[in-house]
Amino acid sequence: AECLLKARYFTALRRPLRLIETLRCEAGVLIRWDLHRARLLRSAHRFDIDFDLGALQQALLDVARGTSGTLRLRVILDEAGQFDIAREPLAAAPEFWRFAISPLTLDSADELLRYKTDWREFHDGELARLRALHGCDEVLFRNERGELCEGSRSNLFLRIGREWWTPAASCGLLDGCLRREMLAQGVCREAVLTDTDLLRAEEIHFGNSLRGLIRAVPWSPTDASR
Repeated sequence: AECLLKARYFTALRRPLRLIETLRCEAGVLIRWDLHRARLLRSAHRFDIDFDLGALQQALLDVARGTSGTLRLRVILDEAGQFDIAREPLAAAPEFWRFAISPLTLDSADELLRYKTDWREFHDGELARLRALHGCDEVLFRNERGELCEGSRSNLFLRIGREWWTPAASCGLLDGCLRREMLAQGVCREAVLTDTDLLRAEEIHFGNSLRGLIRAVPWSPTDASR
């Protein structure tokens, strides 16, 4: 099983794969770095990538040291174990995201969905397509069974009654760092969710470690006339 993923994706006729971690840095503090670090280590092990974690961590601390305000830090780790860190100011979050549901589906058996890599053409392309079509801010994907999965760059969270729920990992999605933190703290629980749950939810949020939770509302045809 260990080599199946490599056999499927690591062929001679493919472009290089890079692991990605996008962090929030507030006044020099790396938010959820422990969770990002653990995920990067798991991913590197799965793809057989050796790298110097100590050097990467020191480089991040050097970038963060002495900064004020809020930064977006993007760590890129290639297959040779070389890393790069990009930084830019993080603008204030919008009041809400308007989302559309993609007619395209994810394959719940696709293991690559569980890793944060730069092989994101499917997600990014569908967001670009529906953004141009509807002016939406995010896209929600289902899998082949009609189960809710994730956004193009975020996890999904629904409040139904007094409980918060997020799609189960088995549906085919990235286990985001914010999601993992909320599950560990008992803030939300996993479940197989469908359109029925989406319709009966009192609150819909998308979330990731960079932005936190962002309230979301579904796109409707009336939005096109605004």
